[in-house]
Amino acid sequence: MKTWEMMKELTNNKNLKFTCVRQPGNPISIINNILCWERSGNPVEFNFESPNKVGTIERYEWEPVREPVDFMTAINSDKKIRPHDYPNFCSVNCWFNLGLITKDRINNKWYVE
Repeated sequence: MKTWEMMKELTNNKNLKFTCVRQPGNPISIINNILCWERSGNPVEFNFESPNKVGTIERYEWEPVREPVDFMTAINSDKKIRPHDYPNFCSVNCWFNLGLITKDRINNKWYVE
């Protein structure tokens, strides 16, 4: 999603977190009404007016940070899911039909799309 879409989502729900597609693992969120990178905890200031600045925030693509859940929460969500060790989301039926539900996966983290 584009930066303006991410900012709109954060404005509507300050509990959300997003990560830059090019730099995953460094979530951005609103903390005390200030846009912050969690890795530093410091306020982030961006120059939205400078078209010449390479790498400004408005050029980034963002995706929501998905928090891990347990297996039962995942399968009861009625959404596409994936285990921590698999990159793609698919339906619960897909996981069972492909025989990819293992004891290790059941006891580990899952993500809901």
